[in-house]
Amino acid sequence: MAARLAGASTAAGLLSLLAGMPAFAADPYFTLTFDSTAASSTDGGHTGIKGQATYTFSTATPGQMTLNLQNLSGSPATTALLVSSGFNAPTNPPSTSDVTVANGTGIAPWVVSLNGSLQPFGSFDACTSINSSGDCDASGSPNAGLAIGDPAKDVATFTLTSANPQLTTATQYRDAFVKMFQPPSGDPSQFAGSYFMRFKAITGTGSLASCTSTPDGSCSDKIWATSITTGGGGEAPPDSSSVPGPLPLFGAAAAFGYSRKLRRRMKQSSMFG
Repeated sequence: MAARLAGASTAAGLLSLLAGMPAFAADPYFTLTFDSTAASSTDGGHTGIKGQATYTFSTATPGQMTLNLQNLSGSPATTALLVSSGFNAPTNPPSTSDVTVANGTGIAPWVVSLNGSLQPFGSFDACTSINSSGDCDASGSPNAGLAIGDPAKDVATFTLTSANPQLTTATQYRDAFVKMFQPPSGDPSQFAGSYFMRFKAITGTGSLASCTSTPDGSCSDKIWATSITTGGGGEAPPDSSSVPGPLPLFGAAAAFGYSRKLRRRMKQSSMFG
């Protein structure tokens, strides 16, 4: 009886360990953080203004990419609307990946613009904006967008193609985009970044010159990406240090097989004992 209880306890422990294994995302992705500082902002920096953009690449359909945005702004900012975000593709040059954005589809009310204008930086290969005109600047005074506290939202999907025969998997597409990231350096108004985020209707962050030039006294900001994390495609999530590590494949299979044998043995013992 004691042996039976000990075996049951061991099986329960093994099953619990298997259940606690983290489920890694199948699709590779990278997440960019946009933190408004003097080094990253074209408006001098607005403390509290922050956003994230996550690019996820479909494993089932290589070349299919989804853009997800989130407004992470907070104190001292009291209001802020995330209204636009965009990227340059890893074309040749500057990289050897030679990726082209074949098309993009916004998820209403967001719209996509290919080769849209972002003043004073010229055009970007693709951007997603809340403005119906689809320009990267989100021109005018849109009263929509992602507000502080809004949940993350999928805003667009893109179809990518590449002339590089070695670029065939979702992870390879993801890695090509990751290589395009550069932390801001020098004068933000002269920095040639590959990823940007646009905020409007900013209040509560100070009294910079641009804030007093608008009728309602609010600010706007264009921010270059300041940091990057990657995951999916078999990688652990960025916060993997806080969750138990997965068992090796052989170990997990052995544990599962052992638990099945143990249950069978217990069942037989109950029938004849």
